[in-house]
Amino acid sequence: MGKRMIALCAVLIFVFSFQITVLADGVFDYKVSDGAAAVEKYKGSSEQVEIPSKTADGKVTVILSGAFRENKEIRSVVIPESIVKIEEKAFEGCENLKDVYYSGTDKSWDKISIEEKGNESFIRAEVHFGKADGSILENEFFRYRIDSGNEITVIKCKTKYAENTKIVFPAWIDDMKVVGIGDGVFENCRNVTEIKLEEGIKYIGAKAFYGCEELKKVKLPGSLERIGSRAFMNTDIYQTCPDGNIYIDGWYCGYKGDTSREIDIRIQRNTRGIADFAFYQNEDVVNVFFPKGIRYIGSGAFSECPRLSGIFFEGSKKDWAEISISSGNDSLSENKIRYNMTIDNYVVNVYKGLCMTLLIIVGILLAVLVYCISKLTVQKRMIDYLIKRRNTRSVKKKPSDDPQKASPPKKPPVRRKKVSAPKKKD
Repeated sequence: MGKRMIALCAVLIFVFSFQITVLADGVFDYKVSDGAAAVEKYKGSSEQVEIPSKTADGKVTVILSGAFRENKEIRSVVIPESIVKIEEKAFEGCENLKDVYYSGTDKSWDKISIEEKGNESFIRAEVHFGKADGSILENEFFRYRIDSGNEITVIKCKTKYAENTKIVFPAWIDDMKVVGIGDGVFENCRNVTEIKLEEGIKYIGAKAFYGCEELKKVKLPGSLERIGSRAFMNTDIYQTCPDGNIYIDGWYCGYKGDTSREIDIRIQRNTRGIADFAFYQNEDVVNVFFPKGIRYIGSGAFSECPRLSGIFFEGSKKDWAEISISSGNDSLSENKIRYNMTIDNYVVNVYKGLCMTLLIIVGILLAVLVYCISKLTVQKRMIDYLIKRRNTRSVKKKPSDDPQKASPPKKPPVRRKKVSAPKKKD
């Protein structure tokens, strides 16, 4: 008994000494224990992902199982030198992962425990070390990552730059071409009122301008190919926009309000693209109308939309094939798409369908009515015939109410007694 109590106390001491705290920074979920953080889940949608070396509660040392599972968007990842372990299936299903940028040396890389199961794409990716492509640099205004082709993704905007109210975001930094704004770069920069992105920028990360409460005007470049999820949520543009579809400079960024009032979503003409996760887990949308000329449908834009059954496209099948449709849009299946169909055509077809249905119902009712009338007419004729025949038979008979009087019985013959002649007397 004493040994069991000692064992129980030891277990309790171990459990309470190993406390786990779950944290989130908007892009990653972490598990923190004993001053060390582990990446539990990546929630962004960037093609180039940088894992931070530390959080407010400690160094990032582990990438947990499933952290990037089935992420079809990620093409490169920056691994900090603080990482000591990558668990199995951490990068499972990351089919497009081609480059891994490691801030340390090849010798320190060899010390990382990388479990092979489910990390095949990560292991096959090309690893770049030190100051090679993928290294993190910074200047007076930005912290940025050098991607392949000597192109830049800005991953952090410094306070000195973010304090400006009107920003023209550059297409070149330190003589290198800027192609992207990473996840959360301007998040909660409350002073920014206007922003213009110069030509050449191709993508905006998740929550890039989230919480910029004074942001009223945005100018997006024609080179832009993708907008991450919730990139402009909780800005002045979003807050002042009435309930319904939210567009920002030709891009559909999401739906505000109760979609159950509008089960048919009509993407307006001249829309260039739809942001990532725009309709994610929307259980109300039934029909979606796409205009001809749309170029991009973001990652998971129509993921987990169980009622989505009608997809109407203004262009041809060839035009649809030219649209860049990211992963997580299985609900936009080929068998649901109706080509060369506008909202006007759809309304006309629905009206025609209703009219045809109404005509069929009226025709059926008329047929039933005619059948009933004809049947009643035949029955009436039959009844009249039977009555007439009965009357004809009645006329031939002698009218008599009493059948006995009608044929009186014959009187029985009267029997006469023979009277014998009286005998003569002698």
